[in-house]
Amino acid sequence: MSPRRSQRDPAAGQGRGVKTTVELPEAVWRAAKIRAVEDYTDLRTVVITALVAYLHVSFPGGRDG
Repeated sequence: MSPRRSQRDPAAGQGRGVKTTVELPEAVWRAAKIRAVEDYTDLRTVVITALVAYLHVSFPGGRDG
């Protein structure tokens, strides 16, 4: 089964995104949601930012690219 791709997701690189589901511990989810609110952003952006930092990569349209 291939991941579902979105044409309207410019932050995911090359204008395309991949939709996925991840099960998180509740405490991690809650901390990420709180961080998103504090940063005036959404959970999706917090997750992308964290993954980019963890993987030491950049993507077109991102803060590093």
